[in-house]
Amino acid sequence: MTNHLAIPDLHIIQLVQSGDTTGLDLLYEKYAPALYTLTVQIVGSREKSNTIIINVFRALTQTIKSYDPGQSSLFVWLMRQTRTAALQQVKKTGSRSHMLKPVDGQALVSVVQKPSLTSDEVGLRKILNDLDDNSRNLIDLHYFQGCEIAEISERTLLPLDITATQVRQALVLFHKKLVNAGGR
Repeated sequence: MTNHLAIPDLHIIQLVQSGDTTGLDLLYEKYAPALYTLTVQIVGSREKSNTIIINVFRALTQTIKSYDPGQSSLFVWLMRQTRTAALQQVKKTGSRSHMLKPVDGQALVSVVQKPSLTSDEVGLRKILNDLDDNSRNLIDLHYFQGCEIAEISERTLLPLDITATQVRQALVLFHKKLVNAGGR
């Protein structure tokens, strides 16, 4: 019995680019659970997340052409594709499952509804929980809710340059933890 997850990404990419549907099946099997988890965190709906994941994988036969292995791992590239699609869905519907509430008159912090998921191979929630509170809040605002730096600066009551630096540092830390956890 062959372990499909052990097939190198480069080989899978070649299959997808050649039009072989086996490549899409392998990508789906290998990455869909983690991408689904990310999508649910952003849109807060399992139903919408399923649709987004299906659409991302349908589009892969065309979008895979823009993948550059020198820029990022396939996993990180797929995360970006999925995140973009999920944020477009949020903007299209104008609703988010994330609410911002003041805490004791302090800066606004994000309170994320955490869905109970059974499939989280990459451990996205664990990675987020491993971050310090400030980094987790900044990741939630920027990465999952799609807020621009200026909006985050207003919400956190921090100067724009400090906000930009902190968001950049949080994203670097988050991506390193994702890559290390995913073994990719």
